[in-house]
Amino acid sequence: MQKDFNITTKYTEELNFTLKTPQDKSLTHRAIIFASLSKGNTIISNYLDSEDTNITIDFFKNLGVSIFKKSPTILLVESLGYNKFQPSSLDLYFGNSGTSLRLLLGILTGMDFTFHLSGDDSLSKRSMAGVLDPLQKMGLTVLNNKSKLPLIVKGTETVTGISYFSNQGSAQIKSSIMLASLYSKDKIDYTESKLTRDHTENFFKLYNLNIKEEYLANGKKISLDDNFNKIIKPQNISIPVDFSSAAFFLAIPLLVKNSSVTIHNVNLNPLRTGFLDLLKKIGVNFEIKDKTKILNEESGTIYIDSKSNYYNNFLPIHTDEKITPTLIDELPLLFALATKIQGKHIFKGIKELRNKESDRIKSSLINLTKLGFNLVEKEDELIIEGNKNHIPPQTILNSFQDHRIAMTYIIYGLSCKNPITIQNCKNINTSFPSFIDILSSNKFINLTMEKI
Repeated sequence: MQKDFNITTKYTEELNFTLKTPQDKSLTHRAIIFASLSKGNTIISNYLDSEDTNITIDFFKNLGVSIFKKSPTILLVESLGYNKFQPSSLDLYFGNSGTSLRLLLGILTGMDFTFHLSGDDSLSKRSMAGVLDPLQKMGLTVLNNKSKLPLIVKGTETVTGISYFSNQGSAQIKSSIMLASLYSKDKIDYTESKLTRDHTENFFKLYNLNIKEEYLANGKKISLDDNFNKIIKPQNISIPVDFSSAAFFLAIPLLVKNSSVTIHNVNLNPLRTGFLDLLKKIGVNFEIKDKTKILNEESGTIYIDSKSNYYNNFLPIHTDEKITPTLIDELPLLFALATKIQGKHIFKGIKELRNKESDRIKSSLINLTKLGFNLVEKEDELIIEGNKNHIPPQTILNSFQDHRIAMTYIIYGLSCKNPITIQNCKNINTSFPSFIDILSSNKFINLTMEKI
């Protein structure tokens, strides 16, 4: 097992990247899930091999699915179909993967076994109440009456249909209900008050599962019916680049004077790219080209450089609960970028950040305060006073065992004239195992790693 490590960054004035960042984590999870649900053999190309996605692989191996790593980027999945799942162990470990836990609880709902669920310290602090509520209405029993790991849950042979309304803005809750619906003879309706990522809907369509979508003035209604015991035919799958991982590098030309970044084959699902929409709104220039369709979703090449951006006077950043679901993973990075843009930045509708790998509002507040910036924290809001002339002091920041916090401040540190140390960065491996290697391979970047 790899030891934890700290990273110290040094000021960078020149940086050029043409790269392919890791494949999409959300799509890799779902590719493994739907390949395992289908009856037959599936090749998954360009999948993300990370700690989180390996949790999902281990889950299905435990249910009797054969999954082989044919190369560092290719998986072979051999399955008898979801109605043939048979657990070899009732003790399931989810590590730090909240995505695995929330989505796969939907599958456990349709299995008449008692499972003992556990995870690492970080995941065990996160409430699962949001996903447990609808699943319990569908027949899942939580035997130890808790909302946090460890959980003891029992599925059912007869998953009950529901009509469920959610105002949480969570694609994972939606996806869990959708997966549970495969075990129900009843109709299931799910309404979300604001649009969230639609990867699972796109996979339902790709695999010819019945789904109806009705777009509302705010949000969407999904109806699911006639999928019970349906034989799902396998589809070979290729995974595009993860936009959330790409965003860290897209931020570099906004921070480093002489820099440019080109990233190929990036997933451009409009419910994932609110970060780009927001950058455009405040005056950032970038280019998207070579668009194509992968997994019913748009992908393309993104180019951004400092020449057309670094000296611009960007507008202050304002977000609300409507755009938040489309940039939820990029918010910690946006908080950091906001400090470099003059003015008052107001982020509203962000309370979901409190239930991530860390409380990302609190984590960001602590780190940015240590860097010398003024912030005001509210339950569902963060206000940041940007000061582009401020020079942050040499300091030590905490990752809070959160991969996105760690990567945010490593990238941010490249723009700081004084060294910045980020503690406990091993967690980056949950989503972006090659992150440090990519940075270290660039001749203009000087990072120091201290193993602890």
